[in-house]
Amino acid sequence: MDIPHEWPEPAWLATLDPSERDTYKLRFYLKLAGLYANKDGSIMQLSEAIGLKGAALSTAKNRGQVGPETALKLEQVLGRRLFPWEIFLPDLVLDLQE
Repeated sequence: MDIPHEWPEPAWLATLDPSERDTYKLRFYLKLAGLYANKDGSIMQLSEAIGLKGAALSTAKNRGQVGPETALKLEQVLGRRLFPWEIFLPDLVLDLQE
């Protein structure tokens, strides 16, 4: 089994108020995922690649949260080694034994 890669966090995240940090961290990872997924860096194309409507990930990015199913779909499409679901939902523990 691959060990998930740990992306370095941008230094500017540390300058944010703790209440904003998780939202901006998610936005960073979604933008990075879009760049990884396609040459245009399109989050809309990434949304479609994981089976969602084009604006779904953009909406999630603006809200600052994604659901567990979306995080798992991102991991499946992009690969666990680079984009494990935990980077999109760091505070959630999923029971994947089912």
